[in-house]
This record gives sequence, C-alpha cells and structure tokens, in this order.
Amino acid sequence: MTFSKKTVLSFVVLVAFFSTLSISGIVSASAKSSFNGKATRVLSFGDFQKNALWSNPSVLKEGKSYVMYASANIGGKFDTVLPFRGVSKDGLKWTMAKKPLLQPGKKGGFDADSIESPSVVKFKGKYHMFYTGVVKGAKQKHLAVGHAVSKDGINWKKVSSKALLKPTGNAGRDWNGYHVAEPGAVVFKNKIYLYFHASGGRKNPKGPRNQSVIGLVTSSDGVKFSAMKQVLSQGPLYPTTAPEAFVGYSTPSAEVVNGKLHLFYDVIGSKPGWEQVAIHHAVSSDGVKFKEDKKSIIRKNDLNWTKTEIKAPATLYENGKFRLWFSGHNIKNLPKSGIGHISISEPTAKNLKSSQSTKTVKTAPATPKVKSGAAKTSAKSSGKGGRFGKVSRVLSFGEFKTNALWNDPSVIKTDKGYVMYATANIGGKFGTVLPFRGTSKDGINWKMEDKPLLQLGKKGSFDQDSVETPTVVKFKGKYHMFYSGVVKRPTKQHLSIGHAISNDGVKWKRVSTKALLEPTGKPTRDWNGYHVAEPGAVVFNNKIYLYFHASGRRESGPGPGNQSVIGLVTSSDGINFTKMERVLIQGPLYPTSAPEVFVGYSTPSAEVVNGKVHLFYDVVATKPSWEQIALHHAVSSDGKHFKEDVKPILRRSDLNWSKTEVRAPTAMYEQGRFRIWFAGHDIKKLPEAGIGHLEFNAP
Repeated sequence: MTFSKKTVLSFVVLVAFFSTLSISGIVSASAKSSFNGKATRVLSFGDFQKNALWSNPSVLKEGKSYVMYASANIGGKFDTVLPFRGVSKDGLKWTMAKKPLLQPGKKGGFDADSIESPSVVKFKGKYHMFYTGVVKGAKQKHLAVGHAVSKDGINWKKVSSKALLKPTGNAGRDWNGYHVAEPGAVVFKNKIYLYFHASGGRKNPKGPRNQSVIGLVTSSDGVKFSAMKQVLSQGPLYPTTAPEAFVGYSTPSAEVVNGKLHLFYDVIGSKPGWEQVAIHHAVSSDGVKFKEDKKSIIRKNDLNWTKTEIKAPATLYENGKFRLWFSGHNIKNLPKSGIGHISISEPTAKNLKSSQSTKTVKTAPATPKVKSGAAKTSAKSSGKGGRFGKVSRVLSFGEFKTNALWNDPSVIKTDKGYVMYATANIGGKFGTVLPFRGTSKDGINWKMEDKPLLQLGKKGSFDQDSVETPTVVKFKGKYHMFYSGVVKRPTKQHLSIGHAISNDGVKWKRVSTKALLEPTGKPTRDWNGYHVAEPGAVVFNNKIYLYFHASGRRESGPGPGNQSVIGLVTSSDGINFTKMERVLIQGPLYPTSAPEVFVGYSTPSAEVVNGKVHLFYDVVATKPSWEQIALHHAVSSDGKHFKEDVKPILRRSDLNWSKTEVRAPTAMYEQGRFRIWFAGHDIKKLPEAGIGHLEFNAP
C-alpha cells in the first residue's frame, strides 16, 4: 500500500471505508492461527533505500537463485510507491536493486501516482508482471490492475496505458464495483490464472456493507483474458459479527503442487481500523472452487513487528514445504517493519518450523510388504526399512486384453484423474507391441482402453514392426508422445525414436514418417551408434527435455565393449530439437567387473520438483543375459549434470513377480513423495507380471 504526505507514520486511505490504522488488541477465537514456530524478517525498513517500507513480495526461482519483486516508497518520502527487483541465493539474504522497474503512468492514467503489489510469472518465454495502479486525490479514485512484459525479468514495458482490469464503478451493487487490485498470478493448466482482490457491495449485509473477495481471470496467450469472476469470498471462520468486523480477503498469491492450486491471501478486519490481520490458505483442484483451512497460517499478533498489519503472502513449494514471504508492520515501531519469511507444511501451518531451514519433512517410511532376495553389495537396494513403502501390482498379465504383457508406463495427472500410457502386445501373441491409454482416479485402479493409440508404420519405416515405450508430456497446449520405433531383423533389431502429437491426449498423429532421433549406425565408434530408444520427456526451463537410452561404443575401461547411457535433446517449440548429448553414464555402483557384468542404464523418465530434475532409470546387466535388474534415481539442477543416489530404489529380487526384470520407471511427485510406476516380470510366472506402483522418498 502507499503512504500519505500528512505524516511519516500514517498510510494512504485506499478505500472510502478505510479507517486510520491502529493496533487491534482484540482477536476473535475464530481467527486463531496455527503459528507455533519462528519467522525471519528478510527485508527491513530502510534497507537499500532511505525510509523504504518494503511490501508486497512476489518470489520466483531462477536456476539456483531466487528473485523477488517487491514494492517500496521512493525518495525517502511516504508518497509514491514503485516496484523493485532483488536477488538471493537462499531466499533469506536479499540484495535489492535501486532502480525501479516501472515508472508511474501519465497524468490521468490509472497508474499515474503509484505502481504497487507486483506479481510476476514466466509464461511462454516471457515474464509477465501484473500490478496495482494507484491514482491519488482529494477523493480517492479506484484501484485497477495493470500489465507489463519483459524478456529477461529486468527490463519491463507496459502492455498498455490502460488498465487490464478495472472496477465496474458500481460500488454499492457489484462485487467488483469499487476496487480491482493486488493481483496474484500463476501458470496452471497451461494458462495464466490471475487472481486479484476486488471490493464492492455485499449482498444481504449483516455487518459491514462492503466486502472484499478474491476474483479470477485466465489467459491462454498472456494477451487476452477472460471475464472477471468471483472465486473465493469471506467464510464462516471470519464472520462480520466478530469484534474485528471482518470484511473479506485480499492480496492473493498461488502455487501449483501436484496438480492442485494452493491459494494464499490475507484477511481483512475493519475494526478498529481497516487492517489486514492474518494470512490464510485454501486449495483447489480446478483453480475455481476452493477449500479453506480451518485455521489461519499466521496473524498479526503472532509477531512483534506485525502488530498493525500482516499481509501480501508469496509462496514457493520446495522440499515438501511451502516457503512463504509476507509483509508486515507495526505503526509504533516502523523501523522493524518489512518482509518476513516462514516455512509451512502442506496443507496447513500446523507443523511450522524455523525459516532458517527448508529441510524435507521427515516421513517415516512404511515397511514394504515384499519378499527380500539376496542382492550384491555393489547394488543393494533401499529395500525393507528403506525409502519405499508398500508395492502394489496395478496391472497384471492378461488384464483388458488376451495375454497382454503390460509394460513401459508413462503417467500424467489431469483434471479428471491419472492417465497412463503403456505398451502391450496385441492379438494375444508375443510379437507386435503398440501403445494404449488408461485412466484411474487414484493411480492404483486402472481401466485400459481397448484401441491402440498408434498403428505400425509403413513397411520400410523405422517403426514398421512395433511402437513401444511411450512417454507423454503436455507442452504449449499440445500433448507430445515420444516412442521407440522397432524394426525386427533376423539377427539384430534397429531402434529409433518417433514423435506424435495430440490436442486431447486421446487421438494421435505422427509428426513424421521419419524418426525424430536415430542411431548413427556406427556402434563400434559412437556412444549412440547402435540404439537410440526408450525416451523419457519432461518440461523444464520452459523447454521439452527429452532423455533417452543410447547404446554404442564404450570409450574406456575394462569389461564389455558396448555401453548403455542416458542421452538428451531439448526443444523450445516441440518441433526443432538440439543435437544429441550424453548426460549420464554407468557409475561406480554398477561396475563391469561385477558378476552381473553391468553395461549401463536405460528407459529414463524425469520429474521436476523445486527447480531440479529428478531422473529415474533402470540398470542393465548382461549376465546371465541382457536384463534390466534395478531402478535408480539421480538429481540435477540443470538437467545435464546428475548426482546419483548411493543405492538403487528397487531391485528385481525385491519382489516375487519381477525376478527376471524390473524396469521402465515413471514418476510423479505428490504430497512430499514420489509415486513410481514400473514394469516387471518373472519369466517362470508370467501371469504375475505387469506394472507395479510404489512410493519413494528421495534423499
């Protein structure tokens, strides 16, 4: 919020019904918070700018660093407020730039006097800032939302001199009649979901006649936005009849975790003065219908430097917790005001801990109900008492199709539940393999469709005999499937990677009759000379990162002359891909000198969590025969340089139905753990083969 010129210690009255700010000593039981930890003030009054009261943070993660967009008064006066940019290595120690990112608009414009409460998201290659435009005067005018864009997040240009969103002007009639301000943007379902605070008339008032609610507009291109609609209004936890005379919510921000949208916002009381008195959380599966927590996260009286107001939360989800930045002040002790930080556990703040640490929440792993077999010391798994819990077989041999050996799962989450893309042999025979689609409400109970998604390629093409190992991602509004194309030969098979696209994930069309990626054909010379197959795609840094298994020449070391490695290509448009590069090779945990004679890794899949790529893959051995015998995990900050775990996740001998092979993992991060689907079989007990599921705690 801005400040008036009347006194250094008073704030601008932004709404006609705002009163002079003061400390409220009364907090109703209905507004009791679950705060029981510590908070750190990361920006204080006067840091980096004379008399700067830092407020309204919006925080992004850029690589290994954090970027904050926040507003502050300029020139040492409590008058004009503008947005600034800061950087931090840990989200706690910040360096704020001295130059504001935008200047006030021209006289008569909606943002002629101040630009406040910036919210920044990166969408389709550009940074988008949404902000509150302020016009002052003897009679306070309405607040509206503006829009600016940037290629680098530093140099900004306003999209228009006109407001993107503005109130209707019918303050006594419409929910958005008086103010439309304090935006909070997030990317959800490949769209910008732009939440905002709107104030206007209350229907059937019992208490204050005015009301503050959270509204929403969306955009699929970052240019055109839908009509405003109200999505969250004052709930029973904050009644108008309470001593504070609550009027609603403001200053929303959002974060998407595991397909759900988490909304954070502040709570407004109107007695003894208009004040933002608490921070609250709600969650939604569709971004429109929200379920609120039973308690606020934190309220103004929980900290000695937020006795007047606590407001404007901004959040990032990291290591199983929400990191929350917020602003607050104490009008009687302004030098201690500023921006604070706390960490809270999902979904509420019940387990709030110190903001000095963002360690993963410790979850006691369930004891796996599996039979533990003997394992070589070099590749001993996390097994019983380790990092995975109960293992379930979710698709078995022969389900939905005669003699179907289900294999190579790829799982994504949609609004309607889980979708699996997997392969199976067709016609009841062990020959041709094609991809199929299945759905599930819980990821455990599946229904597979009868019709394959793609047919074989024409004779002479790279996929004339089988279409296997599908991996599916949604990118820039379309579904992309990458798969292994197989050509069978009397002595050797030739494997390459194909590409298909879909508007709905159900009906697919090949991009080309030619392979997207293929081996060089020189297996004794090149690392990717023999096979390029088994792709695993993920969206990272606004690009498709397509990992794959490549086999060819081993460059050095003892053992077999061949080697299986993980390669990578990337694409910023889903059409043109970079050259193949090798990113992960066989490590010391799996030596060629072991009895299994390990040759490397295959069948990668990836999941991005908190700005890091988690890679899952299987381990290949050649004795007594070529078999995939374990599942492993590695992590990377840039998607190219990986650090492997010291133990595999699971070995084939850990389960009684995967004695021959365990392979082809696909992962999804939910509620602080990875859910992993994988394929396995025991050649002696084929009816027990199929696709399994486990949960895994990454180290």
